[in-house]
Amino acid sequence: GMLLWGGFSPSSLLTRTSLCRISSHNSLLGSSSPGFTMKRNKEECIMRAACYDSHGGQTVRRMREDYPMPTRRKGWVLVKIMAAGVNPVDYKLCRGDVPSILVPKPKIFGGDLAGVVVECDEDSKKFKKGDKVFGMMEYKYTKWGTYAEMACVRESALARMPKNLSFPEAACLPLVTLTSIQALRRGGICEKSRGQLKGKRILIHAGSGGVGSVAIQLARHFGLYVITTCSAKNAAFAKSLGANEVVDYRAQKFEEELKNNPVDFVFDVMGADIEKRSHQIIKQTKGSAYMTILTNGMFEYFEGWGRFKKPAAYTWGLGHYSWKLTKQYEIR
Repeated sequence: GMLLWGGFSPSSLLTRTSLCRISSHNSLLGSSSPGFTMKRNKEECIMRAACYDSHGGQTVRRMREDYPMPTRRKGWVLVKIMAAGVNPVDYKLCRGDVPSILVPKPKIFGGDLAGVVVECDEDSKKFKKGDKVFGMMEYKYTKWGTYAEMACVRESALARMPKNLSFPEAACLPLVTLTSIQALRRGGICEKSRGQLKGKRILIHAGSGGVGSVAIQLARHFGLYVITTCSAKNAAFAKSLGANEVVDYRAQKFEEELKNNPVDFVFDVMGADIEKRSHQIIKQTKGSAYMTILTNGMFEYFEGWGRFKKPAAYTWGLGHYSWKLTKQYEIR
């Protein structure tokens, strides 16, 4: 099939990501030989790319053999894509969750990538031709993506691949890792505060998911005692990532399990009811924080707004959650 499930043997802190699907370059393009061959001629430069021209489901997705190859400009890097990560945002953009004004079409799927530098600035201090790199492209305000043979990426959005990672392993990391790192930093969990975090406890929801599985590893790296929620069948996986305790969300209520021993931090990737219940088990002390990356139910809340439903929901969501991430409920 085109898509392969991730879940690799850990060779470094962040090499295992559950529920983060990856599509290797050859699987994506249907190539029977390693690497790929660009279809090019002297008149025009074209490439193969998986894209969509309008919002919808599977019927709007297509593979183009003649998509124009991106043109590099100063400060950007042209990368030959060897593997591309697959994330929920990819199908959400395709079905129209984000207004077209923010995501022009035709749009190539994907944002995560791993590949080889084809061209960069001559005076670049970060990269040179042939370097193995990984990173994440911007999803909004661009028609480009990573389900293609080539991509042009900002130099600042790329990093050299660790030598112990394969292209598929590296490609599944950028979005989930950046999401986890940025959220934890907002809550005061970072390298600088590492000494102050010893002995503190964090509840990470959905620990066997893409973001949660990375957050567990980062939290343990910073010295936190990690409690996570997941199903019983994924408990062993969560513990292998470093979780100290696992709460089976199907059989247990986390707020009941932790009511007599509140946590210092909560990392929420679910929103809605989970958010409300999480507040019951956070210590109301200096330094404690609730960290969230999303919410559910916004569209339902604004159902009566008619054609203004989506603009209202987006505006509320942007303002509300930007405030949450910066203020952290002023617990600190």
